[in-house]
Amino acid sequence: MFDTRDALNDFNILDPGEMQQVAALILDNDSNHDQVHAAMQPAVERFKALDEDDQDMFRDALTRFVRVYGFLAQIVKFANPTLEGDYIYCRALARLVRGKPGVQIDMDSEVELTHLRHDKIFDGSISLPGDEGEVQTIYSGDGRLGDPDEELLSEIIARINARFGTEWTDEDRLVFDAAAQDLVKDEQIQNQAVNNDEATFRDHVFVDQFQKALVARLDRNEKVVIDYLDNKEMQAAVVAVYAAKVQKQAIVANQQTCPIGDLLGPDRESLYLEYKSTLRWDIKQQQKSKLVETAAIKTIAGFANSWYGGTLLIGVADDGSIHGLEEDYNNFSKRGQVGDHDLWGQHLQNLIHHRLGAYALSLVTWQFHKVNGEDLARIQVDPSGHPIYDHKGQTETFWHRTPVSTLAITDPKERAQIIATRWAAKS
Repeated sequence: MFDTRDALNDFNILDPGEMQQVAALILDNDSNHDQVHAAMQPAVERFKALDEDDQDMFRDALTRFVRVYGFLAQIVKFANPTLEGDYIYCRALARLVRGKPGVQIDMDSEVELTHLRHDKIFDGSISLPGDEGEVQTIYSGDGRLGDPDEELLSEIIARINARFGTEWTDEDRLVFDAAAQDLVKDEQIQNQAVNNDEATFRDHVFVDQFQKALVARLDRNEKVVIDYLDNKEMQAAVVAVYAAKVQKQAIVANQQTCPIGDLLGPDRESLYLEYKSTLRWDIKQQQKSKLVETAAIKTIAGFANSWYGGTLLIGVADDGSIHGLEEDYNNFSKRGQVGDHDLWGQHLQNLIHHRLGAYALSLVTWQFHKVNGEDLARIQVDPSGHPIYDHKGQTETFWHRTPVSTLAITDPKERAQIIATRWAAKS
């Protein structure tokens, strides 16, 4: 919750003195609407001075804080009058900076929660275990961003490994996935799936048929391997395909875990590695710049739209020398303190979420390194399962990664061809 509140400071809209004044006026039954409105006008004017993208980002951050606080306040009693005043002010400000008609439906002033119904679903102790644990919170107010199905399958594999002493990986799952797809394509299985409930299908149909499918796959895989070993021409054809693919994937995988110094130096940028000096600070103009942010966003989108993903290093100049993140840090503040890598990362998260969406954010991880006393960020981008678009105002851009740059593909026919080729296996 505090993170969602601190995210509002990036926009230089909120003034603590004004917020306290407005909160006091709202709580004072003797004050009138005109007084409140007049006290909030300076913030509204500062909001109007932002460009359209920043307005959207501020509006999103404001709504997120109001919703998170409003929800938690129903179940937790806070003893923080400053935060309560911030909530009162932000809730009022949200009504004055709404988006264009039709953009969203706001029922906040029309619907009020008055009653909660409780149903008993458990009877027993809820005492915590004696060992230590980790509390996980909603970092940005957006909730979980990863793919729940993939996470669930990973958990299943982990439990099987722990229970049976196996060392299965996500790749080993492909054996079972292939057998399962064989069953899905079987017309008899399709009919049995339609005509049985879940328990009957699982216990009386699937178990035997799945085992038969696995055995059939075993025989088929054995034949494929034997054919490969016995045929030199086949070996050459298979090697020609898989050697390049494995090498490229291995290069990107190495960039994620290798010593950071291995990625630095002149002429090291490639199809899978790019440098940016800053995230938002224009070195030449000595000011914050949306163009600089777009340069980072287009690289991230380009990596996501590529076959293998890639690594973006921010805080590194084009020649591979260390520039650092200090200039970026100076543009963030938290309760009057100079920004740090936490606020930098929070801004990057908000920027990716706003421009590329929640799914794209789930493909991106980052970590910070200190080299020669300067911070830099290593941002790893996984390849996307579907096209990623950059949304800026009313414009939607598809970024395509090439060996020398990242290009905006504006021609619809060319874009369709690239997408069809890149995601042909998904169609």
